[in-house]
Amino acid sequence: MKILLLLFTASLFQFTNSKPFYVHILVNANKEIKIENKTVSFDKLDNAVKTILEDSTLQNNEQVIIQIYGDENLKMGYITDVQGQILKLSPYKGIRFKRELYLLDTKKERLDQSGWINRVQQFHLKPVK
Repeated sequence: MKILLLLFTASLFQFTNSKPFYVHILVNANKEIKIENKTVSFDKLDNAVKTILEDSTLQNNEQVIIQIYGDENLKMGYITDVQGQILKLSPYKGIRFKRELYLLDTKKERLDQSGWINRVQQFHLKPVK
């Protein structure tokens, strides 16, 4: 009985302390959209996110954090539309989605190059509420 309880406790601990899975999206000043390092069109956005999720090792009830980095000079409506395209996947196979939105000057920071994800993470931005 003790072994069964220990196994249950260990698997519960592992489940509650699992790290979230991050999907990084950049919307630059020209309304070009990058998911990780792949450029996608607006109408293919949800399929691109779905492909990333299917290629990952996610399990039911894990949390996915969608980090959207939008150019601060874009109209908020466009960034909201991008967000809506992605969140229409939720819930996807029992996966919980959370959205984090960050605004910055993508031209000034030269984020159109590869390695943009590491670059924005160095800025220590706070999400827009």
